[in-house]
Amino acid sequence: MELSQLFEKQQEFCNLINSHVEKIRPEKTDHSEFNILINKLREEVEEVRAEFDNRENLKEELVDVMKFIVNICLLKNITAEEFFQSFMDKSDKNVQRFLEGDWSQRWEEKDKINEKKFG
Repeated sequence: MELSQLFEKQQEFCNLINSHVEKIRPEKTDHSEFNILINKLREEVEEVRAEFDNRENLKEELVDVMKFIVNICLLKNITAEEFFQSFMDKSDKNVQRFLEGDWSQRWEEKDKINEKKFG
């Protein structure tokens, strides 16, 4: 299965939802939708954390996370191909950072920030 198929499947679902949401929330904007998706993504990440030890539930929660990520891409007109290329580029960038040795300090700084935020 290709990433583009995930995007198409999620677009079908978004179209279904949007046909109903427009009736009850006509004031919907990209910005408000983005904020809703980000908040839902945060909730799903917490579900992933909670299901860490249950492999089957964890897979389902990870799918939910991916669905929200794809929703954000769709909202901002980021195609599957663009997302894939960005993933590959970022992966190369991370490897380069690791090889250059600046990953350790970055990770320590991010760990401290995350510890304050999430305990």
